[in-house]
Amino acid sequence: MTCAELCGNNQGLVKMYQPALMAPSPDYAGKPITERETSTSAVINANQSPGMLAAITAADLAAEKVSSKGENDNGPISIVSSYNSSTSSGQLA
Repeated sequence: MTCAELCGNNQGLVKMYQPALMAPSPDYAGKPITERETSTSAVINANQSPGMLAAITAADLAAEKVSSKGENDNGPISIVSSYNSSTSSGQLA
């Protein structure tokens, strides 16, 4: 998070001191849903939920797709993307 601040990206530390910036918009927020999916990829619509929730949902689904390799022999790679979150995660990755 310090790296993000030093690079001029205020997506990191400012959220610790102003948690309201992480709150989703109450009018539009919903749960992330899987919009499109194949055996090795997926697209998640975050429905204006916080970016970290969308990221965790995407990471969990990607791990699930890779670990189900024995069932349908997908291979060692999966790709899951997310969009439409109410916040950005900046350089936390």
